Amino acid sequence: MNTFKKTFLTSLFPMLLWLSWNTPSLARTDLDALRQKAVQEVLPHLAQLEKMRQATQKDTAKFARLQLLLDIDQAWLQQAQFSPHVVADWVGYRHAASRKETIDLFEEYVHLWSKLSKVAYFFHRGDQAIVGLDMPENPTLILLNRSKGQLNLQHFLALSENRPANHQKPQFNFLPTQKMVPRALQGEYISTTRRSIVEVWRTEAPAIFRDSLIKALDRTWKVYTAEEIKVPGKTDKMMYRILAFDKNGIPGYFTMKKDGRIWHFNLHLEQSDKLGQNNYQFQFFAKSRHLRGRYLHFAFLSYLVLQFLSGWRTERKNRKLEAERDRANLALMGLRARLNPHFLFNTLGSIQDLMNQNNLDAANRYFSEMAELLRYVVDSASNDYVLLRDELNALEKYCSLEALRTPFEYSFVVDPGIDLDTEVPTMLLQPFVENAILHGLRPGTDPKVLLLKLKLKTPKLLVITIQDTGIGIEESRRRTHLLSPGRSHQGMDLTNQRIELLNMGKSDPIELEIQDRKRVSKQSGTTVRLYIPI
Repeated sequence: MNTFKKTFLTSLFPMLLWLSWNTPSLARTDLDALRQKAVQEVLPHLAQLEKMRQATQKDTAKFARLQLLLDIDQAWLQQAQFSPHVVADWVGYRHAASRKETIDLFEEYVHLWSKLSKVAYFFHRGDQAIVGLDMPENPTLILLNRSKGQLNLQHFLALSENRPANHQKPQFNFLPTQKMVPRALQGEYISTTRRSIVEVWRTEAPAIFRDSLIKALDRTWKVYTAEEIKVPGKTDKMMYRILAFDKNGIPGYFTMKKDGRIWHFNLHLEQSDKLGQNNYQFQFFAKSRHLRGRYLHFAFLSYLVLQFLSGWRTERKNRKLEAERDRANLALMGLRARLNPHFLFNTLGSIQDLMNQNNLDAANRYFSEMAELLRYVVDSASNDYVLLRDELNALEKYCSLEALRTPFEYSFVVDPGIDLDTEVPTMLLQPFVENAILHGLRPGTDPKVLLLKLKLKTPKLLVITIQDTGIGIEESRRRTHLLSPGRSHQGMDLTNQRIELLNMGKSDPIELEIQDRKRVSKQSGTTVRLYIPI
């Protein structure tokens, strides 16, 4: 067994060595065979060049323009280098001096005259080259000349012969490069005929450019190369060109040109597809931008409609509030008209009590000073609001007069930070002070004390506390019910209605708290707190 292995290895080594030496020559032999067949394909076209050379000799300008190409002859062909594809330094997008004629050279394909054709062979020597295009119906040769490394299409000439191609197609293993779709093209594209936002949103986009893939015509294409180029005939406009291959290796040449919001989409195929077409043209909107535009348009219209509805509702609400405010003002005037006689009735009752006590001096003083107080009440009755200082002065005079009838101690404590020129509702405090004296302190036996305290809870909220040491609100209600069933304190009822009317349409209402002091301490009496926004 060892002898067989040794013999096999001994014979294998020379075979491998022979293959390593002769593989390049074998490949060279195949390339030479392709070259010879390509030469035979080119020779008939060179005969056309000879005819053109003779025809243009009399036209000096035309002969000079074509001279660089007409120099190509059989001798040039034999000395030129051969390749089954376009070599790297000839690859690229070029345009003529007029910028109306363009050619895009790839390794395996050429895009010319809005057609994508496969390269059959490529001869090059110096600044001149011949490209053979695999177009079975019309085999075409392109003669190229470049100067200073740039392809000049003034010096390119296409020759064709109406006969079937008889050359063997060179085989070139194509491996797509990992080029990406340009960032400006990334996204989805929709037909310009779609208008409805719902339709655009629900329907799949007919063209999608994302990463290194293009989805179009129900096919997925892999990008081979992509570049931004100038639009033919326009020096200041740019467009994009992409060479891509589908999953079957069929190439497609894409161009995308933007005009305002519209993208002009062109696709040229090397071969006709199942629909018999090799050229497609579409107009697209960029979906995201189109939706933004449609949404902005919809949002703007919605904004106008909402503004109109909001204005209409606000106007209607304002009219309603104005009507309610008018009704409230009328009601307030009615309440004040009812409150003033109530105040006058209580005043006359106090004078009568003093006269019954045979205290004529006190009755005279009460009557004289009460006349001034009544004048203030009458004068302020036409105003919804009065200055806080005027309201406190009237309350102090009222307390001093009531102390003649029912002796009690009273004090006013005002926070130094309070502006006495602040406006408060007219005669809002008086009914609470009156109630504290007549129904709290007068029936009581304890030391009679009345405290009026004003402080700022916040810079915009005034808290007024009226506290007495009388019998308390619960006891007062119980006695009133026993003496006069069904009767209530009219002044307090009118005041509560006034507060409700004053709060109508206000975001910061006046709040009222009334508490019997026995519920929180052993001391009898009543505490009233008013929270008045200022």
